[in-house]
Amino acid sequence: MGFYGSEKTQVSYKGDSSPVTDADQASNDHILAYLEANSPYPVVSEEGEDLPDGSSLESFWLLDPLDGTKHFLKEDGEFVISLALIHREQAYAGFLYAPVSKEFYFAQKSKGCFFNGQKVENKNQGPAKRSFSSGYHKREESKEFREQLGIEEFFRLGSALKYGRMARGAVDVYPRFGETHEWDIAAGQIILEEAGCELWDIQTLKPMRYAKANYLNRGFVAFRRNLQIKDLMQSLIEKRKRAMREKNNG
Repeated sequence: MGFYGSEKTQVSYKGDSSPVTDADQASNDHILAYLEANSPYPVVSEEGEDLPDGSSLESFWLLDPLDGTKHFLKEDGEFVISLALIHREQAYAGFLYAPVSKEFYFAQKSKGCFFNGQKVENKNQGPAKRSFSSGYHKREESKEFREQLGIEEFFRLGSALKYGRMARGAVDVYPRFGETHEWDIAAGQIILEEAGCELWDIQTLKPMRYAKANYLNRGFVAFRRNLQIKDLMQSLIEKRKRAMREKNNG
């Protein structure tokens, strides 16, 4: 946290124009050193170079050492450290830590989800009323999804902190129709699953899988498990496919 709010924090930009700071690198180096000394599994980090082909890995760590760099720079506290253990293409364990709000989320397959040491679960009932929207990603499909589901309120939150808060019941559903990287959502997925929610690939309508060669995910929808949204998702997917065909034929 020595970099947070400091005028000396150095900022550079990646090829996709996303910012990266010396805080990202310091966090990466610290966590990487710990995992390499204490775990037999390799680490794939957002800040890594020459990443291995993901499809060649059976068990490995996925690390985003500072998820929400734009929020870090805005000093609004909405950034996290995100770490997940992947085993045979599935998220097996996940950790999210928000240094400003001191929120720590942990989950392990079949062991439950914990917030600051206390077991938590999304116990909301009835139709979906609240949704998250990514702070820096706006898509017409997400708006249409919320409208068709009858969402009454939606909240902007740009980092993986949203998955922890959803696990505790802050919202009922979160659609994301754009691509993400595996390190963006893997920890969030196992945290949600162990708290009574799901995170589905929008094309397969099955839980997101990992260890892809390029670490890229398609869009997804996260929702509490007692919501019936499969028909709505299929309808939106077909509409999207028709629009793409019309665009290509036009």
